[in-house]
Amino acid sequence: MIRRILAAYLVEITKYSRLFSPWFGPGFVLLAVAGAIYTHPIARDGSSDIGFVGYAVPAALNLIGFLMVLVYSAGLVAGEVERGTIRTVLVRPLQRGEFLAAKLLNATTYAALLTVLAAAAAWVIAAAFGEVGGVDFGGELIYTGQEIHGAFAVALLLNLVPHITGAAYGVMVSTLARRSATAVAAAIGGWLLADYAKHALGFERYLFSTYLDQSWMVFADRCEGLPTPFFPDAAIGLAVCAAWAIVFLGIAFVAMARRNFGP
Repeated sequence: MIRRILAAYLVEITKYSRLFSPWFGPGFVLLAVAGAIYTHPIARDGSSDIGFVGYAVPAALNLIGFLMVLVYSAGLVAGEVERGTIRTVLVRPLQRGEFLAAKLLNATTYAALLTVLAAAAAWVIAAAFGEVGGVDFGGELIYTGQEIHGAFAVALLLNLVPHITGAAYGVMVSTLARRSATAVAAAIGGWLLADYAKHALGFERYLFSTYLDQSWMVFADRCEGLPTPFFPDAAIGLAVCAAWAIVFLGIAFVAMARRNFGP
């Protein structure tokens, strides 16, 4: 089973990497990171510009990047249904659950790609035009370069979790739809509606997308020299994301097993 999933996943990555539209996501994310230098200027003035990295990465990832993850993942299954290619795929030894698992790995890889690109671009810009050493105030070193870089890695990994949950959400919507446009509109509309209503209805703590910025707020405090910890708040975010991912994947696998993909 694992071998079939991995084989299907490699086919997925090869197929989608040859298409033009998936590359809009990386392009938009890189442009957003580059544009952050105009709203958060940096310079070689003897002070650390690590704050730029902590500003540019979530600014690019948690709106544009997350939106691109939803668009990409929402089209994965619905696109196959719309084109009719899913009937060809499912006559092979590949089972429906394995097919869906390969789609989820594809969406997760896309989310990870956008995350890595945003982080790499922000570090390159900060190193080229500013300084990325430790954090100090009044000549006193608060965090060494190694410590602040480690905090960035933790923030980035924690930020990836709600993006992966978003990928699972997009795949679920894609499994329920018959057309890519419908799936994309439903995925984006559902996210925007939930994000708009969460404060009014008081369920923001229970919505996975609330935790997109949590780790970056801690990192921003570290850049200011404050000893704000990631945990235990991060543990709550991880638990909420895991719970939603289980729900999304459960619905997706049940829908995939019961759907009729006939003409």
